[in-house]
Amino acid sequence: MLRLFVSLILFISILFSYYKQDPLMIALSGAYNTESRGYQSVGVNPANLAFDRFVSFNLFNMNFNIKNNFLTSNRIRNINGANLEDANDNNYFPKEDILGYLKGENVHIATMGHFLIPMLNFSLNDFAINSQMNFISNSEFSPDIFDMVLSGNEINKEYNLDIKNNNILVWELAYTKSIAFNDFGIGLTIKYLKGLVYYSLEPIKNSYIQTNLTNINSQGRYLLRQNTNGQGFACDFGITTKRNKSGWKFGFSVINAFGSIRWNKKTKSDKLFSDLYNSLPYDDGESYLIDLSIDNLTLDALNNVNTNDIYSVDGQKVYEYANQPIEIESFFDNTSNDIEYYCSSEDCESYFVSSDFESDLAYMDYDVVSLDYPTIMSMGVSRQINKNKYILFDLSTGFDNSLGNLKKWRLAFGYIFGKQRFPFRLGMSYGGYDKKSFGFGWGVRLGKINFDVGIGLKGSIDIDKSNGLDLGFNMYWMKF
Repeated sequence: MLRLFVSLILFISILFSYYKQDPLMIALSGAYNTESRGYQSVGVNPANLAFDRFVSFNLFNMNFNIKNNFLTSNRIRNINGANLEDANDNNYFPKEDILGYLKGENVHIATMGHFLIPMLNFSLNDFAINSQMNFISNSEFSPDIFDMVLSGNEINKEYNLDIKNNNILVWELAYTKSIAFNDFGIGLTIKYLKGLVYYSLEPIKNSYIQTNLTNINSQGRYLLRQNTNGQGFACDFGITTKRNKSGWKFGFSVINAFGSIRWNKKTKSDKLFSDLYNSLPYDDGESYLIDLSIDNLTLDALNNVNTNDIYSVDGQKVYEYANQPIEIESFFDNTSNDIEYYCSSEDCESYFVSSDFESDLAYMDYDVVSLDYPTIMSMGVSRQINKNKYILFDLSTGFDNSLGNLKKWRLAFGYIFGKQRFPFRLGMSYGGYDKKSFGFGWGVRLGKINFDVGIGLKGSIDIDKSNGLDLGFNMYWMKF
């Protein structure tokens, strides 16, 4: 059951995949500040619209990304078919080296995804309208969980069982306006952020397991909260220069400045999404509590440790009460196998009780939760060498560590070449959220219809050592 539970979290994380850039940005490894054009300038540098005297709108867009800090194709190949027990075997691979990949860190999976709503992302000369759905997911697992799977329970060793996961669905609506002043331009984007669903999974109390010679002490409880009714605002600001006679262009932008979303606070706009909220698995104020328990404590189990035989995962819908309801003992006396209640902390600051339990007391409302929206600063410079050849540089950093963002500098280099109808793109980066990356892609121009494809490796420029992959495809219409 534990393995099934972990697999479910991993699957959900992969399902919500997003890369906040189009295939061109993937192919250029992020060196895109001065190259983004039309509606694609929104979220990169809105000032580029100041010199884009044409019409563009999106027809189709698909981006896929997956990233982790644990496994690469090279590491999987080392483990696949290896003997993890016999040190004399030719295919022996030490178990400790597998977890050694983490260097003491937790297992992280940070995946994101977005969907541009067709025909509702367009630009007309110096302004643009954008509408998209953003999916953001972050997962974190204690390496002790994988240590138990590899080596079983070591006597007198306490294993941390912490698991954390956040999944967020946000509808983003943006209006962008730019102004040209001779050789330079400025742009401003105002974004309305409608938070639709935010699921957060966190342990309550300390989650651990410890085995000694006579028994096993363990507790593992996790609470999955469903947050809805989110709302927030953010803005993008950009400055750019007009490409000069020597082919040089400079750009600067701040994306999602002052951005945040407040959840669990109803507004008039929530009436538009009532059907969505009614289809969600939990009612207002209801959470899902997962209890990791031991259901087979025998000498045989201790001597032949198998996590599937020892652990069971039980889940139930619960409400949170500020005080212990008086009726709770009589309710649970009739069901001897049930636990009376779960404390929210070591000091029992509140109580989680099954949704089946009826009380005259009102359960606690969800607290208003405020989440920062990732803020990024970017500086770019590019030079047009000839009609179809460009070199590009970008330097960027995050202003916070929210939702996969990092306060680390990132340097990216891009190169565009080929023919006007069949451009090719290459890119490399160092630092920031993906440490190292390598991207490549191409485009096809068929009249006013444009097709672009981008592929990127994350964590390394070597495909065997990369820990993530970016894939992107889009189709759009552009009239000069």
